[in-house]
Amino acid sequence: MKATAGNPSQKALLDDLREQDSWLLIVLDACRYPEFSELAPAVFEGDLEKMTTEGHDTFEYVRSCWPGSYPDVTYLSGTPAVNSGTLEIDDEALAEKYDGFVSADHIGDIVDVWQSGWNESLGVIPPWNVTPVAKDYLDENQLVVHHVQPHAPYVGVERELGHHNDESATPGDGEPIDAPLWRRIKSGEIAESRLAELYQSNLEAVLYEVAKLVEEAPHDTVVIMGDHGEALGEYWTYAHPRKDHPYVLTAPWMEVTGVEADWRSRLTVPDVDQSTATEDSSVAARLRELGYK
Repeated sequence: MKATAGNPSQKALLDDLREQDSWLLIVLDACRYPEFSELAPAVFEGDLEKMTTEGHDTFEYVRSCWPGSYPDVTYLSGTPAVNSGTLEIDDEALAEKYDGFVSADHIGDIVDVWQSGWNESLGVIPPWNVTPVAKDYLDENQLVVHHVQPHAPYVGVERELGHHNDESATPGDGEPIDAPLWRRIKSGEIAESRLAELYQSNLEAVLYEVAKLVEEAPHDTVVIMGDHGEALGEYWTYAHPRKDHPYVLTAPWMEVTGVEADWRSRLTVPDVDQSTATEDSSVAARLRELGYK
């Protein structure tokens, strides 16, 4: 993917970052530039720019952005799309998404935070379950922390989960967790104005946790970026299908130098539920719940 409209490419920015000895990279899944550019400057100090992403989803991101050997990198993954295992996945459609790429063959140490921090009632690992683990790894010189949010389901103060069966958000019949949500949006049951509120609230929830980590990070360079973007109705498109869409193929890149003194008062975040479950924490099962099939 070539950089468009003068935007730097994601791969080039990452290559430059990885040449440094001490850095923290925080990856936000499905992070749109417009909403991030409005919220982030009120929370973080630093330089923000729009970049062209290398792919349309996390699978394409990891294949394109981590193709070499990075033995010194520790990657804390909130998404099962980046995991420490092999490609022993029975579901052929899911296996095809990896296109033969095994993250663990390229990245030195992948920590499956998604496995230990999954919240069964939300149907996802929330950002507040990632932060305690990430703080334990802040002494790693080259560290990646990959959050699922602001990717759906929406777990902020403004909340829509898709499936919700009593106390569990586990989908039925193998349907991805956010499928009913997108159906309701496309049918008009959920207005696009409401979708915008949900997305922003989810972004605020994850930025709150990111700021807590940035406050303690000892690294020489700290960067926040999106692995890819998201469409919220522009050009009749939603989510991040594999089509060349301007809101899917652009995302923020922000080199952060600190946080604003009153940043906590600038974000609205939910009361948190730290409960987790590991009844079925297989890669394939969790990927289906997140919308991959």
